[in-house]
Parts: sequence; C-alpha cells; structure tokens
Amino acid sequence: MPGQGGLQTIGRLRREWPAVKIVAMSGVKSAGAIDVGGHAVALGPIGFLTKPFEAATLVALVSALLGDKKEGAP
Repeated sequence: MPGQGGLQTIGRLRREWPAVKIVAMSGVKSAGAIDVGGHAVALGPIGFLTKPFEAATLVALVSALLGDKKEGAP
C-alpha cells in the first residue's frame, strides 16, 4: 500500500465504501505507543489477524464473509 498505512486504508475504505467487509492483518500488535490491533478493530474490520497466523484461521474468516453474502442469494 504505497503512500499510506493499513490504518489509513481501513479509514478510507470505511468513508468511501462503508459496507465493504474488511479483514485486517498486521505483523505487529503495537507500534511504539500505538495499539495497532485495537485501532484497526475500532475502525470496523470484520476480523483482525496478527501474523503469523494459521491458514485455517484466514480461511474460516473468508468463508464466514462469503457465507454472509450467499445467505441472501438465490
């Protein structure tokens, strides 16, 4: 994400496309005094993963997102 960090990206996505579902991930839980995970979650992603994470965890999150989408589909 050249030119902006993940927290800025989540904020921008929320402003421009409020209904978009976001799964945030980071290699750190905090950066100095900033609680990255806490800030990310406060911005409203569906989930937050700290790297490294198990592939099954990501698959479960994405499956849940896709499952939500499919519930209203014929």
